[in-house]
Amino acid sequence: MKMIIVDDERMSREGLLDFIDWRDDYGIEIAGTAANGQEGLELYERLQPDIVLTDIKMPIMSGIEMAEKIRHRDSRVRIILLSAYSDFNYAQKALKTKVDDYLLKPIEEQELRKLMDQMAAESMERNLQEDSRRQFLEVLNGSWEWCPQLRDSRFQVFILGKEAERNTCRDDLWLVEFHEGSYVGIAKYTMEESVNDRQVACNGAECCYAGGGVKRPEDIRKSYNEAVLAQYIGSYWGLKELKYSQIAKRREQWTRQDVGIQQEIIKLGDELHSAIRQLEPARIEAAAHRTMHYLLQNQGIDPSYIEDFLIHLATRISLELSDFNDIKASLWELRMSLHAIDRFHAIKAILIDWLKKWTDRVEERQRLSDTTIVERVVSMMEQQYAEDINLRSIAHRVYMSPNYLGNIFRSETGMYFNDYLVSYRMKKASEFLLAGSDKVTVIAKAVGIPNTSYFSSLFKKTYGVTPKEYRRIGMER
Repeated sequence: MKMIIVDDERMSREGLLDFIDWRDDYGIEIAGTAANGQEGLELYERLQPDIVLTDIKMPIMSGIEMAEKIRHRDSRVRIILLSAYSDFNYAQKALKTKVDDYLLKPIEEQELRKLMDQMAAESMERNLQEDSRRQFLEVLNGSWEWCPQLRDSRFQVFILGKEAERNTCRDDLWLVEFHEGSYVGIAKYTMEESVNDRQVACNGAECCYAGGGVKRPEDIRKSYNEAVLAQYIGSYWGLKELKYSQIAKRREQWTRQDVGIQQEIIKLGDELHSAIRQLEPARIEAAAHRTMHYLLQNQGIDPSYIEDFLIHLATRISLELSDFNDIKASLWELRMSLHAIDRFHAIKAILIDWLKKWTDRVEERQRLSDTTIVERVVSMMEQQYAEDINLRSIAHRVYMSPNYLGNIFRSETGMYFNDYLVSYRMKKASEFLLAGSDKVTVIAKAVGIPNTSYFSSLFKKTYGVTPKEYRRIGMER
C-alpha cells in the first residue's frame, strides 16, 4: 500500500516518517509528503495512494477541503485526519466529509498502531473479496485460464436473492458473490456425481432459483442465464424455489395439451361472452375465477404462455362482439396491460377490468334501440355536415362497427349512409345559394366538400342544374 503525509509543520512530517516502521510492520510505502492541502491534492492526483494522512489546519487549503475534493473523486482511498485537542470539534465535523478516522496530536504510538492494524485487516479483507469476485466473474464467463483446471467437474448456478448472507451454503457452493442485484452461487460437482443426486441446501437464502447442470466450464454462463429465467418466472408466480428443469417440464406439458387448451379457451370464451351479453357480473366474476384457477394449474410456466392464452381467450370473446368497433385496439390495450405486470396475481384485476368495459358498452347499446341510434347519427350529421365526417368516424363515436351501423341506418332510413349525407349537404347548399351571394367555392366548403368541381357535379346530379344556374333560377322566381 502507498501512503502520503500532508502537514504544514516540517518537524511533524519528518517525525511521522520514522514514527513506526511502516514498511516492515504494515507493508506501507511512504510515497511522498506535502506542506499544505493544495500540494497534498496534487500529490494525491499524481501518486494515487491508498492512504492519505493529513493535518486539518494548513495554509492555502485545509485538510478538510482537500479531503472533500479527494473523496469526491475516490470513494476507496483511506483518509485519516490529524487534530490538536483544540481542533477536536472541528475534526468531528470533518467526519461528515466521510474521512475514515482521526488521530489526536500529539500522536501516541499505541493509538496509531491500533488504527493501522485495523486498516491492514480491512485492506486484506477487501483484497480477498476482490480476488474472490474476480475469480467468480472469470469462472462465470468461461475464462479460458480457468477451463483447463475445471475439466473434471460439473457445474450448476443458483440465484439466492438479495438478502442472502455471503457465507450462505458455503458447504454446498463453490463460489458465492453478489452479482447483478442478487447473490449468485456456483456449485461444483465431481464427474461421478449427478446434479440431480445432490441437493444444494439454500439455508439462509430468501429464495433459490437453479439453472441446469452443465458439464463444461464454458457453459457455466448458460446455467446462469437459465437461473435468471427461473428467477423471473419464479418471481412472477410467487415461488421461492424453482429449477430450470421444472420450467422445461412445464413447457413440454403445455405443448402436449394444446388441444385441451384450445377447448378450454372456447369453453371459457363462450361462457364469458354469454355473461357479457346478458349483463351478468356475477357470472363474469365466476368465469374469470375459473380462468385463473385453470392457469394456476400450470404454475411455473413462462409468463408469455399465460399472456398468449388470455389474448386468445379475449380474441374468442371479441369475435362474438364483432358488431362493435375498435376490437383490435381493445385487444392491443389488453396485451400491453398484461405485458406490463410482473406478478400472476395481478392478472385477474386486469382481465375483469377489460371484461367490465365491454359489459358497460353492451349495456349502453341495449339501452338504445336501432331507431334511437340512427336518430343520434342523423343529429350528429345535421350538426357536423360541414366537417370531414364519414361512416367510420360516426360509427366509432357510437361504439359500432361501420358495417353494423351502415346496415341499421339503411334499415331505418331506406338510404345508404353516404347517400343520406350527400343529400343533406346538397339541401343545405341549395339554401345557402338562395340566401346570399357567397361564391360557389365558399358554399362548397361550408357544406363539407372543399373540392368545388366535385361539389358542382354532386349538386347537378341532385338538382339537374349547376349551382350558378340554381341561384339564377331562384332569383328570377
